[in-house]
Amino acid sequence: MRAETLLYPRDFQGLPQFTPSFPAPAALVRLTPLQQYRFLRARARNGGVRSKLLYGAELQNLNRPVSAEREFAAAAAQAPHNADAQVAAAVGLFDKARPSVAFARLGPLVRVFPKAITVRYHLGLMLIWIHQLQAARVQLQKVVDAGPSPFFSTAQLLLEKLPRK
Repeated sequence: MRAETLLYPRDFQGLPQFTPSFPAPAALVRLTPLQQYRFLRARARNGGVRSKLLYGAELQNLNRPVSAEREFAAAAAQAPHNADAQVAAAVGLFDKARPSVAFARLGPLVRVFPKAITVRYHLGLMLIWIHQLQAARVQLQKVVDAGPSPFFSTAQLLLEKLPRK
């Protein structure tokens, strides 16, 4: 059991996860989980923004949020005009004790990247984590209304599962 689960029993377990808006390399499918990790780590060291984002997402999946946050921050510094990189850096900052830090970084991205569905999706996701369900519903509905995207199905599912007040 993680300490944050004891400190915040009402909250969802874990932290919101960043999901890239682009697909992972097809080569990953044929690899074992350990090989996938090594592949992503090696590419992140020498690769570009997408490699860092994929590796950061993998680190989040492995419950290594501090390491993920570092990867996301490096990607954001490398690509200040990349919506995925900036969103990942914001999501990586999410902390149950101080969610406002992540929201302060993510919220303004709605204006910076008005057509980037990744911003709306991750904003909706983080709003769920802090129990702002009506605001989350608004953001996720915008994702669905935008049409097909990597986030469409998940946003639809979340909208179906969110209780209506």
